[in-house]
Amino acid sequence: MRRLLRLPAIGAGVLVALVLLLAAVEMTVRWEPVTAAPPLPSGPDYVQLQADERLFTLFAALNAAGYDEENNEQGFSSVRQAVRDALANKALPSLNRLRPYLAMCQRTHVSQCATWVLQRGPAPDFARAVEGWWLQVPALLFFGFDRALADFHQEADIAALWQAQQSAYAAEIARYRDQVAPAVAEVFAYLRLAQPPTAGVVVLPNLLDAYWRGYGPQVGTHSYVVMGPAESLNLGLIQHEAMHPIINPLVDAHLDVIERDQAERLFAALKPRVGAGYQQWPSILHESVIRAVELRMAPAADRGWLLRKEEDAGFPLVGPLAQRLAQYEAGDAPLAAYMPQLLAALNERIVP
Repeated sequence: MRRLLRLPAIGAGVLVALVLLLAAVEMTVRWEPVTAAPPLPSGPDYVQLQADERLFTLFAALNAAGYDEENNEQGFSSVRQAVRDALANKALPSLNRLRPYLAMCQRTHVSQCATWVLQRGPAPDFARAVEGWWLQVPALLFFGFDRALADFHQEADIAALWQAQQSAYAAEIARYRDQVAPAVAEVFAYLRLAQPPTAGVVVLPNLLDAYWRGYGPQVGTHSYVVMGPAESLNLGLIQHEAMHPIINPLVDAHLDVIERDQAERLFAALKPRVGAGYQQWPSILHESVIRAVELRMAPAADRGWLLRKEEDAGFPLVGPLAQRLAQYEAGDAPLAAYMPQLLAALNERIVP
């Protein structure tokens, strides 16, 4: 009997020790000392384009591990296919260590790992370069990721692969160079921003990702737009992703405007209809507000089919939000001040 009584105590002790260990790992990764500088572009322009070897390394590893997502019926970009072919012929022992991390990237959403690598310093070391934790997932999941990625960089000779693709990245940057600043300025004007929300916007072509795929994190003092390949200029994606660091915190600050029962009903109805990156109520709202802004910025003749497209994609809240934005446009308040009124539109009867 005495021995049986000791078993729950031993189990509880192991559980406490495990919790303490995980907490220690979380704090170690989250508050890792900054020992490198982020490779930010030089120059006075607020919006700048840059090729980024950190992203190239991460997505080379993802592709080597079987990241096959693609939106283009014609297949991968020529750069992505060339890198995949080159890596297929290499011995990469580090890939076994990387696979759990890369699986986590796809499980939590690839945007989280793109954000993580933008917190790191230049290749090949990937040392911590930005204070704070700019991801929406626990830091402990990334313990050891930097060392495994550094080993992959060496084994795969990423430096040579990166050099071989410089002309493709330079061409991508050249075709966007004169377009990105006006596109971002148009968004800022619609939102009626009194001043830029961050120290700059850095647009990073990502030719190893799926076509028309994009992410818009803020990391440290800068906003980033990570954009996959596109057949024609994809300025809409740049505008969309540039809004996330602005819109997301505004929505989060006023979540309580939406009545709790209504929020729960809408979330239950919409969660099965949206993609893996939008499985939380705030993320559905972030995306819906941004898409509503995009709809209002589009030519009036295009809004009907664009709205149907949003509804088919699982975002029926875009319609009522866009209608309320028409009232916002008639006034002169910035969107930051108008956000409670905008979100209140979702308290009205909505059938998702």
